[in-house]
Amino acid sequence: LALVLLLDDQAILKKIRGFYSATIIFPTMNLCFLSRDINGLKPLFYSINSNKISISSIFLNDNIYNLNYFSQISGSLYMSYGFIPSPYTLYKNSSKVMPGEQILLSLDKNAIIARNLIKRENSYSYNKISKDQINNSFIKEIKDSLSKRLIHTNDFSVCLSGGLDSSFLASLLSDNLSREKLKSFTIDIKGNKDILFANQVINKLDLNSNIQKFSDSTYAEVFSKVINSMTCPLADTSIFPTFKVLANASNFSRVCITGDGADELMGGYSTYSILYKLNYLKYFLSLSSKLGFSKAIRLYDLYKSPQNFYSSEFESPEVINWKEKHFLDIYNSFQISDSISRKIKSLMLFDSSKMLLVDNFLAKIDICSVNNNIECRNPFLDSKFINFCNSIPLNYLLNMDGGKLPIRNYLKKNFGNKFVQRKKEGFAPKLHSIYRKNIKIENEVLDLLVEIFPDIVKRYLKINKNSFLSPIYKERLIILGCYLNNDILNKFQNEYLNHYA
Repeated sequence: LALVLLLDDQAILKKIRGFYSATIIFPTMNLCFLSRDINGLKPLFYSINSNKISISSIFLNDNIYNLNYFSQISGSLYMSYGFIPSPYTLYKNSSKVMPGEQILLSLDKNAIIARNLIKRENSYSYNKISKDQINNSFIKEIKDSLSKRLIHTNDFSVCLSGGLDSSFLASLLSDNLSREKLKSFTIDIKGNKDILFANQVINKLDLNSNIQKFSDSTYAEVFSKVINSMTCPLADTSIFPTFKVLANASNFSRVCITGDGADELMGGYSTYSILYKLNYLKYFLSLSSKLGFSKAIRLYDLYKSPQNFYSSEFESPEVINWKEKHFLDIYNSFQISDSISRKIKSLMLFDSSKMLLVDNFLAKIDICSVNNNIECRNPFLDSKFINFCNSIPLNYLLNMDGGKLPIRNYLKKNFGNKFVQRKKEGFAPKLHSIYRKNIKIENEVLDLLVEIFPDIVKRYLKINKNSFLSPIYKERLIILGCYLNNDILNKFQNEYLNHYA
C-alpha cells in the first residue's frame, strides 16, 4: 500500500517528467490500482464484467460481431476523426485509462471503488518579459528536457521529416552528440517537399543519415503489419511511414528522438492562425452572417465555437455533445482576459488532451515503436517543458504568419527565412487517390458493419461519392473492416494492395 500512497502523492506525480502506465495488484486486499501519466503517451486498457476484470497495455479484437457488444459513440468518433479518444474503445465493456487518471478497483466486487484525475499544475505567467528573454528561456528549457532523454544509451537516432520540429531537434542533438552517436532517419514521401528541407538539414549539420523512399509498394509492405499492431483502429495515414522509419531506425539504435506535441503546445496548426485572423474580421463576419451569407455564417460559427473546426458527416448528437462539453470545460478553466488568446489556448489544449495528440499521434508512436522494439523519447512532452509553454503569452507563440515562433526564430538563424516560412506539409502520404478507385472489398466491409454499426453504414451510403472527403471516409471504413476481420484484411492485402503496388 505504501507504493500506492507514493503514486497518489500529487507533488511527486507532478515531478515525473517521463511517461508510464502502471498496474499494481494487492491480492491480500483484493485491490488493483491503475495509473497513467498525465501526458498519456503509454496506453492502458481495462474491462469490467460480472465475473472478471481484464487489464492490458494492448487490446485484441475477439471477432464477436454483435450490435450490443460495440459502442456506437466510439464508431461515430472513429469515422468522424479517424481515431477513438479516451476513455472510449470500440467495445461497450472496455475502456482506456485516461491521461493522468488513477483508478482503484475492487477485485472481489469487480467494480471501481475510487478514481482521481491529476490536474496539471497552474502555470506561471511570463507577461512582463521580452520576446528575446522568452526565446532564450525556451531554448534553455528544451535543452534541459532533451538532456534528460540523452541517458542510458550510447547510440541515438532522430526521425527527421524535414519539418520544423524534427529539424529543430536535430540541430540541438548535433550540438550534444557526435556524428558517430547520432543517426537521422528520413522517409522520402512522394509529393512531399519536406525532403528538400531534410536534405538541407542533413548537409548543414553533417548528419549520419539514412533516407528511404515511401512508395505504393512500401505502403503495401507495411499495411498488414500496421493493422495487426493496432490496439485500436487508427486511420491517420502518417502511421505507415512512421512504422517504416522506426523499423529502419531500430536496426541502428534502441532510442529514437521524436517531435510530436510541438504543434499543439506552440500553435503550429493552421486552425490556430485562422482563428487568430478571424478575430480581426469578427464584426464584419457578425454583420455578414446576419445578412444570411453562408460562408460568413460558417466562419463566424468557427470563431464563436472553435471546436467546430472538427466536423464530420458521421457526427452523432452524442459526439457533438462530447466535443462541446470538453472544449467548454477547458475554456472555462482558463483565466485569460484576452478573448482570442483564451479561445486559441483552449483549442490548443483541447487538441493536446482530447482531439489530436493523445489517442491519435501518441497512439501511433506507441504502436510503431513497440512493434519495432525501439523506444521513442519526446522532449516536447516533458511535463516541466509543457508547463513552461503553457505560461508563454500567445503573441510570443503565434502571429498572422503561423505558430511555433520560438522554433522559427532559432531555425531562421541557421537555415534562413525561406526554411521557416514555408507551408506545413505534415508526415502523411497522400494515399487517398488509392481509395478513389473501385475497391470490391468496400461492400464486404459494409456487410460486416451493418450488423454492428448500422448508423455508420446509413451515413456512409448517403455521402456524395464526388466529394473530396469521400476517399478519406472510404479509407477509414476499409481500415476499420481490416482491423475487425482478418479475412477482410487478407483479401484487401492480397487482391488489391499487392496488385496495386
